[in-house]
Formats: sequence, C-alpha cells, structure tokens
Amino acid sequence: MNTQQEKIYNYLLDNISDGVFGENKRIPTENELGQMFGTNRMNAHFAIKELERSGILRRNKKQGTFVRTIPSPYSFGELKSAVTRRVCVLNQCSPGLHHIHLSSRTLSPLETLLHSNGIEVDCKNICGIRKIDEYKSFLAKLIDSGCNALILVADGSGEGIAFDHPELLSDFHNNVFIFDPGQAIWQSMPYNVVTVNIFGEGVMANDYLLSKGYRNICFCRWSSMERVWLRERFRGIECAFRRSGLNFTPRLVEMEPKGSNSDFFKKLKKSDGKGTTALIAMNDSFAAEIVDEAEDHGIKFGQGIGLISFDDNTEFRSYDLTTISPSFEKIGEGLAKMVIDNINKEEPADRTVCMKVDSNLIVRRTA
Repeated sequence: MNTQQEKIYNYLLDNISDGVFGENKRIPTENELGQMFGTNRMNAHFAIKELERSGILRRNKKQGTFVRTIPSPYSFGELKSAVTRRVCVLNQCSPGLHHIHLSSRTLSPLETLLHSNGIEVDCKNICGIRKIDEYKSFLAKLIDSGCNALILVADGSGEGIAFDHPELLSDFHNNVFIFDPGQAIWQSMPYNVVTVNIFGEGVMANDYLLSKGYRNICFCRWSSMERVWLRERFRGIECAFRRSGLNFTPRLVEMEPKGSNSDFFKKLKKSDGKGTTALIAMNDSFAAEIVDEAEDHGIKFGQGIGLISFDDNTEFRSYDLTTISPSFEKIGEGLAKMVIDNINKEEPADRTVCMKVDSNLIVRRTA
C-alpha cells in the first residue's frame, strides 16, 4: 500500500472509529476521496477494497459504499497495522545498562536493515513504567498507531513490567521479538528471541585462560547475587575445564563489599608472579571493583595474575580489562531479519525462533 492509499485507508478508519461514518452510513465516493487527498481514484479504490475485504465496508453499485460493521477498539489497531510496516523498540533496561544493551552497536544495524526493507522504526523507553494500567494504556496506543511488531530489549535481571506481565505481550496483535541479554526464561515463552550465548561466554573465558597457562581459576561474583546468567557463565567455565582433561576444577568465590575481602587478596598476593592464577569476574563493573581493591594490596593484574570479565562496558574502559563482549551488531541484524521474515504475513508463523549469538574476546592488559 502506497502513502496515498494508506492516508485514505486511515482516514476512513478514523472517521468510522469517531462515529462520523456510522453503521449503514455512506462514505465518500472514490472520486471524492481522490479529490480530498489530491490523488487519483484508483488509490481510493484500493483503500476501500482493503476495508471491504476486512468486512468493514459493503459496496452497492447503484447507491455507493456503506459502513457494514463497526470494529471493536482493539480491532481498529489491527486494521491499521495490516497496511503499515512499523516496529517499536521497547527498552526495558535500567538506565545504567542503556549504553550496553541498546547502544548504537545494536540499533544501527537494526535500523539500517529495517529501513532498507521499508519498515519504520520507533524507540520507546519503558523502564519507568511500573503500573499495569499504565502499561496497558501504552500498548493500546501503540496498537492504535498501527504498530506491526514489538522488539523488547529485556532487562537481564529478570525484572520489570514486561517481564512480570508477559501475557500482555501475548495479547499484542502481531509479532513480538525479544532481545534477551541473558535471562533464559524468555526462551520458554512463545516469542522470537535473540539472546547472548552466556554459557559459551564462560567456555570462551576459561579456554583463553587455559591457553595462557593459567590453572588456578576462580569465578568471582557478589555473594548476595543470584541470576540465571551467573549460573550459566559458571556452568560454561566448568564445562571448559572438564573438556580440557585437566585434574583441576574452577573455584566459585563469593565476594563481599570492598574492604571485606582481605584474606582473599592476601592469598592471591602469594601467587603473584607465578602466572598460574587468574580471576574471572562476573562483569566489567565488578572487575573494576576487584582491580581497585587489589591495588590496595599491591596486586596489579596482567603481571603474573590474570583477570578477565564480560560486557566490554565503556564506563570501565580506563581499566584496560580483557573482556568478552556480546556481538551487538549481530544481535541487531538477527532481530531485524526476524522482523522482516514475519511482518505482514497473511498466515502466522508456525514456529518461534531462539537465536543464540556468540560473543567476542577482546584481549587487553589484565590477562
């Protein structure tokens, strides 16, 4: 449907919705509509034909075209979306994670691919929406605007309104796509999911350290934190050790706030210079805290003791961390391809897809 056809189509729908064209009332003729919008009669004919096919209008050759039935409020959004190609990116991540999960590295390839296929893209931040009624109203407005699909950037903590009420996404009339940074529960829901290969990141970290000769390897995390992605990373680390055939096992170290880990760093200091001990921090933010506390004990990573982390978080670039970064460009491309393959299909897809994207190792000073 071209721009003029869409304008006429939406004009008719809006006026039916507002009661201007009530049930059994005649709408303007094709010629009248063409003149109103400065276009030809055929564009008006196409728009009317679409609404006739949907059962909204009925044609009487001698008398004109009439409103056959008034759709429900929800159906109006479905009808608008049937002729548009529009996707909304819903960012549920907390502000502290925006620069990681929804940076230009993800958005740029996503928008480029969608735009090249004639699909409009809009971005909305929903991390501040806490009440279910507010969320329902927000989704209803998207539907009314003719949005065809949703891309939800999920919060890796497994929290937030969209996570707590996935049934409202199920009610959305068309396609739902999830970018899951590691909260594996999304994979069990009936949506198309692109996720980071968290297990593979653990394997990659451990394989790299083993290749550098490290044998005493500890996975360090906050003692009070329990997350799916933490368990998956440690499982990957354990898998890599078992696969290596070495008679060692990685150690899980649960650390307390700064100043409470003196015994751990004193033992770590004793291994300084031997090149056999390395730490895997749960993420770059935590790695930066480890570096700061280690320096208080005279320990410098990359000088006999290794340190590797995850995320390639630009906030901690000054620490020169060896880190494992999600392939955000591939994630953006994967989401775009899913949308392109599914949007405006006459028949719904008979399956949902879960795509796991491997991350990249970035070697810097600390390991």
